Amino acid sequence: MATPFRHRDFALLWTAGLISLTGNWMLSVAVPITVLTLTGSSAATAASFAAVLLPRVVAAPVAGVLVDRWDRRRALIGASLVQVLLTLPLVTVDRAGDLWIVVATTFAGGCVAQVVATAENALLPTLVGADETARANALNVLNNNLARLVGPAVGGVLAASAGLAAVAALDAATFLVAAGLIALVRHRAAVTVTGATEAAGALARFWLDLRTGLAAVSANPALRVLFVFLAIVSFGEGVMGAMIAVFVERTLDGGARELGWLVAAQAVGGIVGGLVGGLFADRLPPRLLIGVGTIALGVGDLAIFNYPRWYDGIWPALVLMAAVGVPSALSSAGMMTTLQRAVDDRVRGRVFGAALTVMALVALCGTATAAVLGDRFGPVTLLNVQGIGMLVGGAWVLVALRAAVSGVTVATQRTPATAGRTG
Repeated sequence: MATPFRHRDFALLWTAGLISLTGNWMLSVAVPITVLTLTGSSAATAASFAAVLLPRVVAAPVAGVLVDRWDRRRALIGASLVQVLLTLPLVTVDRAGDLWIVVATTFAGGCVAQVVATAENALLPTLVGADETARANALNVLNNNLARLVGPAVGGVLAASAGLAAVAALDAATFLVAAGLIALVRHRAAVTVTGATEAAGALARFWLDLRTGLAAVSANPALRVLFVFLAIVSFGEGVMGAMIAVFVERTLDGGARELGWLVAAQAVGGIVGGLVGGLFADRLPPRLLIGVGTIALGVGDLAIFNYPRWYDGIWPALVLMAAVGVPSALSSAGMMTTLQRAVDDRVRGRVFGAALTVMALVALCGTATAAVLGDRFGPVTLLNVQGIGMLVGGAWVLVALRAAVSGVTVATQRTPATAGRTG
């Protein structure tokens, strides 16, 4: 069976993504633990997580429009270099009064990250063959989980021993290396602008492009089903992002190292899921990958959050986290494949931007709920919302997506298979 790695650009940028994502995962562990240590407040921890979500609301729609216009390779190089500069201020954080630095730099870096995420997801199906899309997505999930395996463990240990400054400096270095690898990519995307948009002013052209992307979502049954799914599961994800560090500290009696172990454990299962999906994902309906995978993930999460009621110790959480990594990886691959196959390449960036925005808006509601109620009800009660949301979302996809995707197949996709990819 041919592998998407036979495409040089895919292999180069997959490696670049692995390096930069490893740095991101390091920081994702170091920041909430540092904030919680400095402030002692779950609300402050939620605020730091909200700074990750807000850029998706503010910047993702703009990124979607721009990605559909720009040379995506150059955009990714520029974005990576800007992220180097935006990460460095975190080296100065060492007291509670520096929380504003965490929020400001996280927000600004997150805005730039929307360009990276949107460009990568929009270009992946044009880099590989039409029959390799799901496998390429599964390999991207493998990429994310390899980074998740290494990054949190290193970030947790480094944050505990050397502080947030060391983690931030190393994360900045990963962006620099990623930019160099992206510069080696040969593909140059063709950027086309219609006569109608050339005649319009810049603002009018932007709104026209944005409306075109939103119209593509509203007109496509599969996208409508998937956007509802994203809204259902994103509320719980917002709660989890805000409360997982609190859960580790107050329920599992852990800290930065334990949080790093927990996140890395899920990556072990995600690597297995990515490898399995890389071999077989194109043989399975994306609906099953999403629905069954999400339900299995919800069951596992509920077990993780509730077993401490009856048993002390972190090892069951590590085992369960590794187990849920497999369905999580397969669900992600199915979701990305459905999004990519459902739309034409010319509007794909805008559709992904809209998806990121919906996810962030709903997740912010979950984060706000955690900030207000976290200290009152505790992490376990609130984290159960995340598990229940997974069950509901998976069931929704299994029921609603069958008819919606009946005409969306690899054979009907209009995207050229040789155009190329960045990200």
